[in-house]
Amino acid sequence: MRGTRTFIALPLPRNLAAACLAWIGELKSRGVDARWVTEEELHITLAFLGELKTTEVVETCRQTTRVASQTDSFVLGLNGIGFFPSPKRPRILWAGLDRGLQETTALQEQLSQVLVRENLYRVEDRPFHPHVTLGRLNECTTEQAEILHSDFRHHKTPVGRIETCTVMESVPGNKPRYASMATCPLVPSPGKSK
Repeated sequence: MRGTRTFIALPLPRNLAAACLAWIGELKSRGVDARWVTEEELHITLAFLGELKTTEVVETCRQTTRVASQTDSFVLGLNGIGFFPSPKRPRILWAGLDRGLQETTALQEQLSQVLVRENLYRVEDRPFHPHVTLGRLNECTTEQAEILHSDFRHHKTPVGRIETCTVMESVPGNKPRYASMATCPLVPSPGKSK
């Protein structure tokens, strides 16, 4: 029996998602060939846990809720684009963080520590690099990637407040889709009503 492909993410506020979709529109108009993400797929992955048993999913939701309840909500903004694994071999096109980098990294580190302790997560070999995936490139040369990187380096989104993190299921198929299994509220900012 297969487990539930599980990851923890920060969903984007609507204004940031709208800005990402506008960037995608601009990239499409430039002829960039990619499998573009949809609005519902825009997020920042904090941890990919792989296939979990039901009991592990429940514990992941419980631990994520606990960490989120001790984490202040924060402001996030995006700036510029980049490529994984590198501009010389561009496969994934992403938007980088301009604001909220420290808070996002601190939340990811806190979640990692708790989930490792509970044997639900293994820390990845590569360093955490928070980003929003915009598309999976079908074809892009190093030269095209460098031009896009240069042209988009001053693109910034408005800022938005991150108020939740979400435990998600990645449902396999021709085009994977995501389903929320738990929404975990962060501590509201002072003076902000829910």
